[in-house]
Amino acid sequence: MSLALYGVSAELIDAIDGLREAPGISGPKYRQNDIDNLSQMILCRNYGKATLELSYLLLATLMGKSSEKGIAQGSFQSAFQDTTQKVWLNFFWLEESITPKRFRAAFTDIPEPVAPYLQLNEQGLTIRLSNSDFTLSPTRIATLASLLEFLVYVDPAVLQQDGLFEQGEGLFPSKCESTVKTLASNLQQKLYQYLADHLQPAQQQRRFRHLWTWLGEYHKGEGKEDRLAINDDVIIRFWKQATEGDEDSLGFRRYRTVAENFFDLRVAIQCVDARKNVTHSMDIELPPEVLQQVLTTSDVDGIDVNALTRMPKFLTKQQAETYQPIVEVGDTASVMALTIMRMRCFGDWQASLVQALRSKSNDHLKELLSEEKQVLTYSAYHEEITQLQMLSEHASDSGFHVLLHCQMSEAFGLVLQRLSDVDLNNVRGVLSISADGEPSALFTETVILAQWPDLLLRVPVLNQLVQQFQKAFKANNRQGFKVLTDNMDCDAYMEGVQLLDRVLQRCDKHLQGLNESCEVEFCSDLSIFKSGFIALYGDRL
Repeated sequence: MSLALYGVSAELIDAIDGLREAPGISGPKYRQNDIDNLSQMILCRNYGKATLELSYLLLATLMGKSSEKGIAQGSFQSAFQDTTQKVWLNFFWLEESITPKRFRAAFTDIPEPVAPYLQLNEQGLTIRLSNSDFTLSPTRIATLASLLEFLVYVDPAVLQQDGLFEQGEGLFPSKCESTVKTLASNLQQKLYQYLADHLQPAQQQRRFRHLWTWLGEYHKGEGKEDRLAINDDVIIRFWKQATEGDEDSLGFRRYRTVAENFFDLRVAIQCVDARKNVTHSMDIELPPEVLQQVLTTSDVDGIDVNALTRMPKFLTKQQAETYQPIVEVGDTASVMALTIMRMRCFGDWQASLVQALRSKSNDHLKELLSEEKQVLTYSAYHEEITQLQMLSEHASDSGFHVLLHCQMSEAFGLVLQRLSDVDLNNVRGVLSISADGEPSALFTETVILAQWPDLLLRVPVLNQLVQQFQKAFKANNRQGFKVLTDNMDCDAYMEGVQLLDRVLQRCDKHLQGLNESCEVEFCSDLSIFKSGFIALYGDRL
């Protein structure tokens, strides 16, 4: 399985695929293996050595075109004052001297004045400079050529290096080493800037590689067939091991960091599996250890809960922050509900410990480690989310009151959907709708609007629901819910009601995923986390 394309922009994928399909003098310009090497180099950000090799190769092509007059004067001077762009276009694109055979042929007849600096041997082409020798392997030239072509895609001006190589004036051998290093540094900078916009950050890549390796070894040791399974137990076991180590360059001592990265890895695996079923053309088969985050990053059916804190204000910022960990991870909130709860209860505790550590407050740190009462229990967490749901339902009711006031047609159908089947049949009877029809706003909006007063009189449950909306509105003092006017933005309220409904549905699934006997589990987890925190921070006391 390969996660090589997770976190890679569509533009970068197209650029690499374009090189795979590039036509050459006789068939494809590059072998698949050449582009695989380039892909691994780019996606792993492991291009430092290759840019240095490429810089020496570019120097060699210029030296091979040097005039005898220039060499006699102690400098490499291109024949006919050719520009670097012309020399390199001719070598890499017109002549395509990038196969081992063509590359050797291009340097078979080295001009005598250049012979002290260029030597073709069994290993390849050796460039002899004042302080060092550098040998270019013919089997690497195609990969280096593909890197150059990729760089030209990133910045076409990369071929215009006359100033650096002093074309027209002559480049002295004593300056070659510093010139090559400068060029390599410039090429690396161009790649770095481009990949910053098109590839997952390097730290995230390292974390993915580490988690992937650990996950495979862990499941192999447990004798489990599914070596990619990620669950609550996997996450806490990994964190416990992280607390016992001395090195933390990846930040895995923080439980929240561990959980969030495993969540991302789970999404990556799902995305790759889904895409693999659709197409194989986008899957660069790299080794499993080559991990990054993927194509265009999925927002996991993301919900922008912060939108509900703006006008009209369905939620406070604090309420939105409480919802955020639940709604931002998709179905993970129900599949790994325990981990979400652990992040809230013990992640907050750890955050307080880290803050005390940074403040160099040993007394406060000792107090936090020994005082367990300040830790949010699982029962308290469950109650917190349940209460938040209830308040959110009241906010939703307030929104429905505004929509009914505006007589927004779509709202009537949504209100009727909240009735039981028995009450819906009563509504159908009043509206003369057939029993097998659904009272949707689209189908019955005109009839519903015309007979709404009659419906409220003849269907008591509906009347009670509308009064519930009105009561919720009167109790709501947030922006957008204080006064009813004739020019209210009904669309904003409709969007808010529908978005809040999605939040509540996801929250319901999260609570359903929690164990009812959570207090027994809390006592066990409290012992685990306290031991981990003492291992991490106890020596500071």
